[in-house]
Amino acid sequence: MQLRVDEAVMFAGLFRVLEETALDEAASEAPVPDCAPEVLQAGMWHAAPHGLSNVLIDPRGSRRRAGDVLCQLPRYVAPSLEACGESRQVTSLVHRLLHDGAGADRQRPALTDGGPGEAISLIISECGTP
Repeated sequence: MQLRVDEAVMFAGLFRVLEETALDEAASEAPVPDCAPEVLQAGMWHAAPHGLSNVLIDPRGSRRRAGDVLCQLPRYVAPSLEACGESRQVTSLVHRLLHDGAGADRQRPALTDGGPGEAISLIISECGTP
């Protein structure tokens, strides 16, 4: 779960422009990348426990540093980010994510080191209370 509002905003912005980019590519009849569903499933399975602190499996099945993959994302969706006026905000949040890590990067050690109580304390301290 995203612990900070700006992280949730960044992901929402990225998902929206990824969708717009995909629709633009489909409309222009851009070639669809050849990627086996098994590779995508393996990539998701591998990313879940490791997050940004390790390597990711790219659509070609190659192992790549998570930071390198994430740095390419704003470039890939740049036209859509520019069109909606969010390029600067989303790009700066992505760079902050690379520097500080994602919510999961903070949640995993809290759970491992202190158990569920420590993870819940972290969530409350970062999200605030209603």
